[in-house]
Amino acid sequence: MDYSAVYLALSVCSAVGLLIIAIAIPLAIGKIGRNHFYGFRTPRTLSSDEIWYPANRLAAVNLIFAGLFIWIAAIVLFFIKTQMPPQTVVIIMAVLTIAAIFFAVIKSFLSLRKL
Repeated sequence: MDYSAVYLALSVCSAVGLLIIAIAIPLAIGKIGRNHFYGFRTPRTLSSDEIWYPANRLAAVNLIFAGLFIWIAAIVLFFIKTQMPPQTVVIIMAVLTIAAIFFAVIKSFLSLRKL
């Protein structure tokens, strides 16, 4: 079987997971001030620093967990890839990546409501 698509999907998703973590770290440690380009930007978070920093810290933590989940899933799927068809591995990795990001964003919006 040809696993080149599997290797590509796992590599890209692994890189996406690490990139999400790298982008979230400055937000988590409060290094990014209010702006219209980078961070958890909503009308409410952009309204004051008292909301911007806690909201971005929570969103960043959610994204870090999502990135770690995506990265670990890619590693696990790499080791069990021969136990299922290549298309299945690619689909599973794509679904897990999209779901992790989706849940991180939803959880961030739910957390924002509590601030």
